[in-house]
Amino acid sequence: MGIEFKRNVRVEYSPVKNKELVEKQTGLKICNNKAKLFKDVLQKQKLIACYPLFDSPQIDYNGNLLGCCKIYKGNLGTNVFKQGFLNALNSANVIHVKKVLTDLSVVPNLNIPCTGCSRYRMLKKENIPLVI
Repeated sequence: MGIEFKRNVRVEYSPVKNKELVEKQTGLKICNNKAKLFKDVLQKQKLIACYPLFDSPQIDYNGNLLGCCKIYKGNLGTNVFKQGFLNALNSANVIHVKKVLTDLSVVPNLNIPCTGCSRYRMLKKENIPLVI
């Protein structure tokens, strides 16, 4: 079985106590600067909830396309049971969300749940679009 180590983006939650040991055991470079760490993690490890929309979209029990694991109070306005999987993935709302995440100059419409998401706000604040 393979194992993959990922950095904790919330350094205040579980700070590394022995930087040298962790770096030696995992091969990861440890950084306590939250903004730099977040940017590095985004660019190198794709450790963000938005990526599943592109390669493994989340579907709710009732068929609503959620897109990612952070959407639990809404959905992307399409249902895979009613529209079919490919039609749902190619709906106008889903295409719009993908554009919003990969091109931060695109203004999100207020119907998408991403506008209230902390991860999306971090992407905007750090000016880091998703790279697919």
